[in-house]
Amino acid sequence: MPQELADADEADVMRLEDEYLAIGDADFTEYLRRKTRKPMASPRQFTAGYGKSWHEKDTVTIGGIIRRVSITKTKAKKEPMAFVDVGNQSDLVSVTVFPRQYAEYGKCLKEGELAVVVGSVNNYGGKIGLLADTISIYRNKAEMAELQDET
Repeated sequence: MPQELADADEADVMRLEDEYLAIGDADFTEYLRRKTRKPMASPRQFTAGYGKSWHEKDTVTIGGIIRRVSITKTKAKKEPMAFVDVGNQSDLVSVTVFPRQYAEYGKCLKEGELAVVVGSVNNYGGKIGLLADTISIYRNKAEMAELQDET
């Protein structure tokens, strides 16, 4: 950990991470507000909140950068699906994208994209993650204009 972060409190670390990753920009914040219309958890809040703020099968919305995409196939029907890590510099949330959702969102699952994921909390073998219901990718100001036209 860099020295300037060693003495920082959690809020400062999250702010610095967000600034570094450009998640804190006003356009993305507005995008999240319009897309979710409900409270959202950061990856750190998601992992820390299990058992306190939410439990298995609760619906949670997270936002962050897609860090890893692993495409595979289901065992039974050999349908494409994906395992995606979404997060910031210090925390990742494992997101499972089953075939139905993969058919809809698979093409937009690219490393480095800013994403908003709404899904059900899942505890698989002690590992907490999300089963994706919807995935939205933050593109640019043009998409913000489209959202404004919808409201």
